[in-house]
Amino acid sequence: EVCKMEATTIHRLLDLQVDDKYIPAVEEYEKIDADYIIVDECSMIDLFLFYRLLKAVDSSTQVLLIGDADQLPSIGPGQVLRDLLADDSVQKTRLQEIYRQEKDRLIVRNAHHIIRGEELELNQSLESDFLFIERDSEAAMLAGALQLCERILPEEYGIDGIYGVQLVSPIRRGLAGVENLNQSLQKMVQGEEFPHIEAYGKRFAVKDKVMQLQNDYQLSFYDIRSNERGEGVMNGELGVIQEIDLDAKSVTVLFEGEHLANISYEQLDNLDLAYATTIHKTQGSEYPHVILLLPQGAPPRFLNRNLLYTAVTRARQKLFILSRRQTLRNMIRTEDANRRRSLLSYFLKLS
Repeated sequence: EVCKMEATTIHRLLDLQVDDKYIPAVEEYEKIDADYIIVDECSMIDLFLFYRLLKAVDSSTQVLLIGDADQLPSIGPGQVLRDLLADDSVQKTRLQEIYRQEKDRLIVRNAHHIIRGEELELNQSLESDFLFIERDSEAAMLAGALQLCERILPEEYGIDGIYGVQLVSPIRRGLAGVENLNQSLQKMVQGEEFPHIEAYGKRFAVKDKVMQLQNDYQLSFYDIRSNERGEGVMNGELGVIQEIDLDAKSVTVLFEGEHLANISYEQLDNLDLAYATTIHKTQGSEYPHVILLLPQGAPPRFLNRNLLYTAVTRARQKLFILSRRQTLRNMIRTEDANRRRSLLSYFLKLS
């Protein structure tokens, strides 16, 4: 929007199909026609994708990688950004100034405390932007989150408890997991019985908050602001269902408040309820207000410093954490859960 240039995913730029099980063969790729390539969110790039990108970069092209190595590593193998930053031969600059939030906000200060393995600062006043609500069980966390959405946020803060906040959890299963949170909040919005379309084990209804799960470059949409038509809805885009067609079993979704798209029954497999979402799915996104649930029963790989830092930095204005104090302390102490080993660092030293 600023430079009037199109941005694209690496997959689309290289015309790659998304397949987590596919290991690329050694081959040449058509070179990218560019003098300068800027790649953002590089902590999410795995070894295979980085390999393919570099194979498509001409020797005369300059590449700028931007990312936060303290966030969660890629879903695929490797820790590309962390290995590059650890190598002395790679030119690098660390940005220190924060412009997204004021420096004195607790969200910002506690993000730095987490990275340094330090205790969190807490201010439990209504004016605080970082509130900890101690809950010992998943049932208590669920009840607390529903109470925040239904009563406390709208009455005490003037925040819409459904569309003005994003619930986040590290796990999908369990009482405090994403699946149960979505069903509970859908019931809060829709009631016990409501007109809906059932597809792929999910129920969709008007006013439901949803998320696109995969890039769909061919999906047509109508831009309600510019009155223009376009194509492409990306993985992670949030939307609200405006209409459902019970006969055709399709839904009409307004994505990001501006792109109106019709989703056929077959495409509903790439749509999910999004009242709540996993921390991994939020990476690369940010929200004004976040409710973070951290159940102690989550697998150890989901309870570490990188995950907590990623979750905390998704919130711009207010963050509510429902968990046990000991769970937070354990996550801050657990630094090496996401360390990976690959030959990238070895080959960098050889070069």
